Amino acid sequence: YYIGVARCDVTGPVVQVNMMGYAHPEQVANGLHTRLYSRAFVVADNQKQNRVAFVSFDGGMASQLLKLEVVKRLKEKHGDIFTERNVVISGTHTHSGPAGFFQFLLFEMTSLGHVEQSTTAFVDGIVESIELANSKLELGRIKIGSGLVDNGNINRSPTSYLLNPEAERARYTHDTEQSITVLSFDNLAGDPLGMLSWYPAHPTNMNFTNLLINSDNKGRASTLFEKMMRKPGETLAGKVWHHCSMFELNILLMGDVQNSFLSGAHDITEFNSMHVEEFVAAFAQANLGDVSPRTNGPVCVDTGLDCEPLSSTCNGTSQNCVGFGPGKDMFDSTDIIARRQLDAAKLVYKSATERLDGPVDWIHQYVDMTQQSVQLDDGSTVTTCKPGMGYSFAAGCTDGAGAFNFVQGMTRGTPFWNTIRDILAKIICTVEPPREYYNCHQPKPVLLPTGYMDKPYDWHPTIVDIQVLRIGQLLIAAVPGEYTTMAGRRLKERLYNEAVSQGMAGDTKVVLAGLSNVYTHYITTPEEYNAQRYEAASTIFGPHTFQVYQQKYTDLIAPLVAGNKDDVDLGPTPDLKPANQSRIAPVPHPDKLPPGINFGDVISDVNMTYTPGDTVKVTFHGANPRHNMKLGSTYLEIQRDEHGSWTTIYTDADWSTKFTWLETNSSAPPADITIYVIIEWNIPTDETAGSYRVLYHG
Repeated sequence: YYIGVARCDVTGPVVQVNMMGYAHPEQVANGLHTRLYSRAFVVADNQKQNRVAFVSFDGGMASQLLKLEVVKRLKEKHGDIFTERNVVISGTHTHSGPAGFFQFLLFEMTSLGHVEQSTTAFVDGIVESIELANSKLELGRIKIGSGLVDNGNINRSPTSYLLNPEAERARYTHDTEQSITVLSFDNLAGDPLGMLSWYPAHPTNMNFTNLLINSDNKGRASTLFEKMMRKPGETLAGKVWHHCSMFELNILLMGDVQNSFLSGAHDITEFNSMHVEEFVAAFAQANLGDVSPRTNGPVCVDTGLDCEPLSSTCNGTSQNCVGFGPGKDMFDSTDIIARRQLDAAKLVYKSATERLDGPVDWIHQYVDMTQQSVQLDDGSTVTTCKPGMGYSFAAGCTDGAGAFNFVQGMTRGTPFWNTIRDILAKIICTVEPPREYYNCHQPKPVLLPTGYMDKPYDWHPTIVDIQVLRIGQLLIAAVPGEYTTMAGRRLKERLYNEAVSQGMAGDTKVVLAGLSNVYTHYITTPEEYNAQRYEAASTIFGPHTFQVYQQKYTDLIAPLVAGNKDDVDLGPTPDLKPANQSRIAPVPHPDKLPPGINFGDVISDVNMTYTPGDTVKVTFHGANPRHNMKLGSTYLEIQRDEHGSWTTIYTDADWSTKFTWLETNSSAPPADITIYVIIEWNIPTDETAGSYRVLYHG
């Protein structure tokens, strides 16, 4: 195969933006812990007749806006080389990335509408990564293998899982997927190029109290793998490319005391991660719907007792039932779960011997999920529903509880909330939902009839991508949401059996790439749907959503195997609706400082000596990072004095650094606003003694 890999920065705004995932209005970012990246893998056959692009990016999920905008940009520059049919964009599902990159209202409620900087950063970085990977195509080999992750996840809705048939459950040892599938990419000279893996784990180790942009366990595992494969002396962020102003502080580790207080404009290093020749490692998402990384499980925070299992409540409320672990805090837990995925991926990467061999191909279809029918095994025909969110959606889950008096497992509505729902529907629905609509979703009591909510614009997508990529004996099913464990197992098994029946060999492999192309919340099995826990209440097209998806994906396998993808009807193409993107989210005001104060002035200086394991902390007067997002660059550097020359060893892309921006505003006029940044560096225990300095850019 011709192989190209690339990684590009997509970090976007790091302050004054709501985070996507928990839907907590108060979770507004005020800084950066780890940068976000788009990791692209382009594979073409050895005649370059067919090629596919798979992207895993550190974002909450792919949105229809992102997919359509990325494809539009690629088509404008490259014609039909890349289209919606052969490009897959899959989000890692970090809950600590910026929100505001959708064209449907429900997803932008807590971000107060569309955030252009989020969308631009994601689109630019994803496009750049695909183009860069495509420009680097070289002949190489791809190997595939699988292994087990040790204690990397648990099922957060185990009572729903138990509703699946006992005979089916007996075929599996665990109630979550434990296996990680790994691809290794090498050129013909044997040089390593990249690693791509799939394993289900919610990136919810960072809880909703976190206010620093962070890629969570998936991004942490990716950067650890990449760091392991980097050449000596190569920083995570990249290479020198231009100059900027700085403040210097000498920090001595276990040596003689030195003074700091050097300031001014100097020629120093700034970094561009967009065009660095480097190994790319992606820990992509799979069927994570009911999967939590909080492996200690949920507990009642008020009593220390176990939560009520069916409703995940403590004394009748959801808010006190919280999942924990496996570490002492959310940062430690993120690192532990990342390393467990990393350890498994390393073993498979080094030991895989099976080479992918065969065609590169793809198949794709748009489907309007509001009007699909499917025949069940008993001969009856059932249909999907217009989108709707159930009561238990508002309850949240043990990774992040909701609000009010909602609990998981609600199969009946209440007069109070039904009245609120109906009043809301009269205001924001052009056509009020008929009784048949609510009946369609049973046993889900609909709280938000989003299929009819169209003011000021549509609240939910209705047209979704059904897409499968093929690389030799590997099929990658790109699914538009979060499949639960058993739903994912059923789909993969169905696709495998269909592929073999159509002529593919018995060594066919199927992986499921979650949160791809367009986001439609969750997909449960019909049995799990009946329990109406959080995942089922968020299965928006009704009780038969899974059966329709399963049939639609299965129908594409025969033409894919036969090479007849062009015979498949593309379906109703969704519109790219930039006019529907509201702009009510606040924009940053101009920075102002008190008289006599300059940007970069030190407010609180560092100590003169530290010991490994200590945390260095320095505060500067600093500008709002929204005014310069530093894409492909860094807000900070940690440098070490090496024989009179300063060498950068850490940037804001590294786990050991934190960048926080704060604004204090008294009741006085705007001139009295104090804006400042805090840079922290947790000194690794293996760091060498010497003189160090902290640089702030901005």
